[in-house]
Amino acid sequence: QLSNTKRTNMKLPAEWMEKLQACHQGRSQVLAVNQKRHLSPTSKVVQEGDLILAVDSKPVCTFRDVEEAVGDRAKVELTLLRDEEVKVVPAATTLVDGVGTHRILVWAGMLLQCSYRAIQEMGKGASDIYCSYYLFGSPAHFYGMKSCRYIVAVNGTPVQTLDDLIEVVQTIPDRAAVKLKAVDLQGQAMTFTLKTDAKFWPTNELKRDPTGKMDWVLVTREEAKEAGTRAPSSRV
Repeated sequence: QLSNTKRTNMKLPAEWMEKLQACHQGRSQVLAVNQKRHLSPTSKVVQEGDLILAVDSKPVCTFRDVEEAVGDRAKVELTLLRDEEVKVVPAATTLVDGVGTHRILVWAGMLLQCSYRAIQEMGKGASDIYCSYYLFGSPAHFYGMKSCRYIVAVNGTPVQTLDDLIEVVQTIPDRAAVKLKAVDLQGQAMTFTLKTDAKFWPTNELKRDPTGKMDWVLVTREEAKEAGTRAPSSRV
């Protein structure tokens, strides 16, 4: 709730105090940015701690106000209070589908994917290869790989996306030692070495079916039998 004391502490201009109080009778409050989704385009112009005063010059003080003001627009102008100064910044909007995960790569017993929304809100990731879980009894489990880490290099080769990882691991022969560099959510880097096991822990990929006929499509990838060869992929 907004009071004169809180308005003074936040350095909120008196004119905006009046505009926000006029939004809803009996409700006097202001929206603040507590966290931001670091992969979204809006995160480049909005900072944590900003006070949101208006969307396209329309004062807002509730979540519903923001939803109605944004609507289906691809871009809006946000009026913010930052460092005791009122700023107007352009902000691109993104559609939130509510699905979250569209693609999972299972390699060496690790479930690898792009980081989902809750993780993105914790900070910018070191890559787009996030280990959300590992399966018990797998090479990842046996050799001490932990979840909640980003993979950034395989055998010294930098990787940033799942496609980068697939490109590298398809040339690694079965039962070979693989050195992984990972970074945790606090930014601390560490290395792991594991041996693949294609017989019991093959590489599989799950994708959301774009046609909508099925929930998921399974892609099975055969590991390379010899070093330097690339394995074909097949759809099941």
